[in-house]
Amino acid sequence: MFLRPDLTGPLTIAKPDWEVYCHKVADLIVSEQSPSRVMEVRSKFYELLSHCIPPTVILKVNFLFSSSLLPIILTLTCTFHISDGY
Repeated sequence: MFLRPDLTGPLTIAKPDWEVYCHKVADLIVSEQSPSRVMEVRSKFYELLSHCIPPTVILKVNFLFSSSLLPIILTLTCTFHISDGY
């Protein structure tokens, strides 16, 4: 006989690792705005990109986390394009 889990109460669904990582990156952005932090966050964005997380998803998750990140994220986006020669 199999026991069925109780699904009547509130359920907690674990977030994917990449989403948790995005929130940690957002925390880093909010905690300090400096050139060294930009480089640190940039490397973390590249880490997410290297694991096939689309850039639009990264930006949406961070923007939904905190709308105050928008100017900083736009700065980082410009930094990516300038440093990559676009």
